[in-house]
Amino acid sequence: MKASGRRRTWTDPRVLLGIAISLIAIWWTFRDADFSAVGGELAHLRWRFLFGAFPLYFLSLLLRGYRWTYFIPRDNSSLRNRYNACVIGFLATNLFPLRVGEIVRAFVFARRSGRRLIEILATIVTERIFDLISLLILAIVSFPFIPLDRIAAELGADSLFALGRGRLMGFAAALAGGLLIAFILFCLFGRSVLTFLLARLHWEGGRLARFLNTLLDGLETPVKERTLFKVLLWSVGIWFLICLTYWVTLYSVPVPVHGSLAQIVGLSGAIFMQVVICAGIALPSAPGFIGVWHAATRVAFIPFLDSAPDLESKILAYAVVAHLYSYLLTIACGLEAFVNEGMRWSEMRDVSEGGDEGDGGERR
Repeated sequence: MKASGRRRTWTDPRVLLGIAISLIAIWWTFRDADFSAVGGELAHLRWRFLFGAFPLYFLSLLLRGYRWTYFIPRDNSSLRNRYNACVIGFLATNLFPLRVGEIVRAFVFARRSGRRLIEILATIVTERIFDLISLLILAIVSFPFIPLDRIAAELGADSLFALGRGRLMGFAAALAGGLLIAFILFCLFGRSVLTFLLARLHWEGGRLARFLNTLLDGLETPVKERTLFKVLLWSVGIWFLICLTYWVTLYSVPVPVHGSLAQIVGLSGAIFMQVVICAGIALPSAPGFIGVWHAATRVAFIPFLDSAPDLESKILAYAVVAHLYSYLLTIACGLEAFVNEGMRWSEMRDVSEGGDEGDGGERR
């Protein structure tokens, strides 16, 4: 890989902004915490549920790799190659700043398959669109069972949750439907519009035209191959499996009378929690979503604070253990795939620091 003329470092303003947001989120989450009580809850965790959730967690990673084939045009890669690229990307996101995991993921797959890097990056953009639509669908399913007014009261009248249940569900449905329709229309007519514009500018045979057409190849596959609704079903199924995984981990925190946090929130609460966490970790943060994950978990539990006495310390203990659970398992799976892929650490570091990744799409 060629040396980069510009390295992303810990002094980059964007990195410092993410660290600042993480620190603020940690302060907000733990500002009133009784750390001795939180430590006591951690000491009484039911580890069997954390171990029991691992097969579900690992299956969700495998299914992500399987689903990716529906986004890649003319794909003949193996599930192992796609899985490796996915989890190495997650590894990079957890270890390096600026959320570079998706770039690393595209580089790993492009290097292995000989595909153009921009084409693979486009498939990841498409995947993220379907992830967002899936989370919105799951949010709509969970909203009827969640006392959203409690969150509005806690966060203030200007919060999104102050819209009310019906309006919030309508907003989520409109956003999901609008995204899906916009994506379909873009795939159906985007290339024609692009061809017309390039022809008018007399750029139809140039490097820019080839670049944009390659980008469209990676974006429009679900519509072009008529797998759109299959992909949507797979996406909703994968995210439901992820919600199910964390519902099982909720059983690890015991609650007198109720049994555990899982019995207090129910499956609908676990779905709602996952939606809120995904919204929270979309904010800039330090590597591994430190702070924003914990703050989002605390927000997700606000509707249930009155369900049992002294629930705050149990929620904070769960936020700590759930984040570590995801973080360490992702790193473990990523390292295994990294070794299997035969990569050098310098390769991933160079890509993550802004090295010249462009050759990665050409190699076989």
